[in-house]
Amino acid sequence: MKKLFFRVSAVFAAEVFAYNTTFHIDRNQRLYVNYIRRPTPFYYPNIRAVHVAVRQYGGDTHIETDFKLKVTFRYGQLCVTVPKIAPFLGNETLCGLAGNIDDNCRNDLLLRYVKFIIIQTSKNILQYEDLRPIYIE
Repeated sequence: MKKLFFRVSAVFAAEVFAYNTTFHIDRNQRLYVNYIRRPTPFYYPNIRAVHVAVRQYGGDTHIETDFKLKVTFRYGQLCVTVPKIAPFLGNETLCGLAGNIDDNCRNDLLLRYVKFIIIQTSKNILQYEDLRPIYIE
């Protein structure tokens, strides 16, 4: 019988790199800009010419850029909204949970040994093609 082992992932921090600046939110909702702790709300480079805004409300931390990238983080939860513009379109333009934007749901989540994942929302089923060797005991 083939044994199945599942691993669970959780999001403990969020980080956005924009305008050669790192915006990091830790598990306790603390903001670090280039690894220096900053209070929120925070506006980069300043409140009069905002390129990146970091705000906290409703228990969430929101990072928004002037090019329409939106990241909402709460310990254990992450939501990323990416604009549908040329720099983000196609394979290998985004990484990790972001997948890619090519209107093909079969290649959105890329894992080390998995060719593709299909999400069937109507039945809430994950189907995948596993490329690891199969051992039968």
